[in-house]
Amino acid sequence: TYRLQNSNNDVIRFTAGAVTEFSDGSGYAALGTYFYDEYYPQAAGVAYIRLDVNGNVMLTQGYTLSPMIEGGPGLNINAVRESVSTPGDIFATGKNWALRIDQNGNLIWGNVYTGAPIANRDIIESPYNPEVIVVGQLNTSPSKGFLMVLDPNTGAVVKADEMSSYFATDEYLNSIDVSNDPFQPGFILSGVADEKV
Repeated sequence: TYRLQNSNNDVIRFTAGAVTEFSDGSGYAALGTYFYDEYYPQAAGVAYIRLDVNGNVMLTQGYTLSPMIEGGPGLNINAVRESVSTPGDIFATGKNWALRIDQNGNLIWGNVYTGAPIANRDIIESPYNPEVIVVGQLNTSPSKGFLMVLDPNTGAVVKADEMSSYFATDEYLNSIDVSNDPFQPGFILSGVADEKV
């Protein structure tokens, strides 16, 4: 159990979190939403906590992304992944944003995507090309899954594609992972297809 405080001794409420283990076995990266006021939880930003293998706090850092949607739902941490090309760096995504943090807790980039209404569900760095891929849902009617390719150094959108089977009324992509098939390298996607009558 951790009690977090800022430099003004305000108690920070840490919630909506996600955790990943570092590939070198040195510990864990935990990201979540942080709040200043326990009784009026207005979201203040995204918090990063680095833990050693015994759960001791090694580093804490907070980030405010602009124009971040205020309130808990806008700041949910939907996915946290360690970088493949730079182990120790972390990629994370939530409702309409993504960020990259280096192993010292410095924010390399943090972008809010304000175009089409989207809900980012998962993020991964490609081992094949220098790119980061985000999958999720276009909040359109009907909703469709999308795949967005980002520049790993800036978070800028390189391309975005609607991904739809056209077999359902509403669809979204929920996760992405690297395929281990040596003959057909690529990615495995999963999601939900909701056929409404």
